[in-house]
Amino acid sequence: FFLLLHQVLVLKANVNSASTSKIKIKDCRATTAYAFITQNGIETWKAWETYFAGCQGDYIVRIANGQSGLRYSYKMVDVMLDLIDSALVGNFTAAHNGCLPNWIHFASATCLPLVSCHKTRERLRSSTGKSFTQWIKSAQWMTLWAPHARELIKENRSAWVAFWRARHS
Repeated sequence: FFLLLHQVLVLKANVNSASTSKIKIKDCRATTAYAFITQNGIETWKAWETYFAGCQGDYIVRIANGQSGLRYSYKMVDVMLDLIDSALVGNFTAAHNGCLPNWIHFASATCLPLVSCHKTRERLRSSTGKSFTQWIKSAQWMTLWAPHARELIKENRSAWVAFWRARHS
């Protein structure tokens, strides 16, 4: 009886170790919400499709379309806060990889990806806890770490809008 019990336990241990070695642990550190602010669609969408093809399903896209007259306006801040709310706070959805976004990247209809998604993901994976607020095109096209972005929503939204309205009206 003890020999049989030992053989069953050894067999069970071997099956468990074999099945766990095949389990792939999900890496969600680079999962990103890409938030586009546009007037009439995304002019550079073909380039973004090529970029997203290399992302292995670790992204979601949010588009605020029909947004005119936002340049140098406090309304831009409000639209950006809406996109944060949509992608990271409110009724958000997981990316195809099953992960919730850990980043939100803002872009316009004319922005182009300058490096591959693979390179972007490498940088984000190694940058947990950091936000990138200075990009080539303009300061508002930034990548925020999700907890930083959520903090913007958690703070008094009307205070943010009032601040920007006073500065850019």
